[in-house]
Amino acid sequence: MKSKYKNSKSLDNKEKNLERIILEKFEKIKKKDLNEIKNIVKKQISYKNTLWNLKDFMEELKEYDEKNAINFFKIILKKKKNKIWFMSKRNAKTDFKTIIGTFKDKNKTKTQKLYLNQIKIHQPKLDYIDNPNEILKANELIKKIIKIEVIGS
Repeated sequence: MKSKYKNSKSLDNKEKNLERIILEKFEKIKKKDLNEIKNIVKKQISYKNTLWNLKDFMEELKEYDEKNAINFFKIILKKKKNKIWFMSKRNAKTDFKTIIGTFKDKNKTKTQKLYLNQIKIHQPKLDYIDNPNEILKANELIKKIIKIEVIGS
């Protein structure tokens, strides 16, 4: 298919190269996901910018589950498909940090998920004396004793 754009062949190559990088770097992203993203944005230049945004998004959320991040990205993309630049990390006044923050608020990291169901072992706190009424630091207790002795003398 011949494009009406002068440099579209080099644009196609850059786009394919970016797709390849994304597929290699992020295991959970499949060609099917990229095709779905391409169908959402429609325009070729928007697709290339969306790929850059996806790459930045996934790099920012590398400690989170990739499948959740991809699905969240697609949902946001459907809302902002006519304003792709709003999702860019590279521009100053964008929603990138807000979008990332929203995702982080709703999801747990891979490490947090690992420790979520583990039983917490009670470890004694050093430098503390257990008292049924309250827990006092040993040095605070000594200060109180010295204060009482000074007042009592």
